[in-house]
Amino acid sequence: MPKRSARQTRGFTLVELMVVVSVIIIAAGIALPTVVQLVTAGAEEQAYNVLSAQLTSARALAIRQGTYAGVHVQPADSQRVEDGELPNRVYTAVVVFDRESGRFDVADGFDPRPLPGRIAFGKITDRFVAGGDYRTGAFGTNDIDEFITLTFVFSPDGAVVRTVEGRDVEFNTEEDGFFQGPQRLWDGGLANADGEGVWAVCLFDLEQLLIMDGSAQRAAMLNEAARFLPVNIHTGQVFPRL
Repeated sequence: MPKRSARQTRGFTLVELMVVVSVIIIAAGIALPTVVQLVTAGAEEQAYNVLSAQLTSARALAIRQGTYAGVHVQPADSQRVEDGELPNRVYTAVVVFDRESGRFDVADGFDPRPLPGRIAFGKITDRFVAGGDYRTGAFGTNDIDEFITLTFVFSPDGAVVRTVEGRDVEFNTEEDGFFQGPQRLWDGGLANADGEGVWAVCLFDLEQLLIMDGSAQRAAMLNEAARFLPVNIHTGQVFPRL
């Protein structure tokens, strides 16, 4: 019976194993950012599609019912997070105006749905943007929730407006289950804090914004990575992202 040679029976040396492991680590390090970018890009595309579809639904609802309707975006209430909701999760819903109360409620059949991942929309207003850039001092810890709480409003003729017949946009936080009760989804005070609708938003990764150290870094991150999304005020369609 032939004998096996020493070369045939030897295994990997320690040095060879170390080389192989090092190559795997390097390859993983190169591939990981690409994978993260692909996942984030996919979530951003989904969020964009959600907003586009809801704007279309809200405009159709406003025209059909001869009233004001819109799309409201807001982070989950802190109490909801303490009760098990994922942190930094943003929800969006179609809302409709009730003339009797003078306030908006979540429209029937359009319950809030979470945006994918940690994607958020930020409102483009003078408080947060100036001269084409995001304001350096406008993104302290207490400003973020207000930045990502916003409402698009359509008039009965389907145009995007900032107010309701000259009045602020206000939500029914007394009876609506999404603003009341132990399992409320949204903070009613935050929903009613601003009062004006928006014509444009930016799309960005909220988690990436929050890990930035201070408002200056957050503004720089938005200026570099946020995608500007204006809405056609006559058709309600979201313009292609730049």
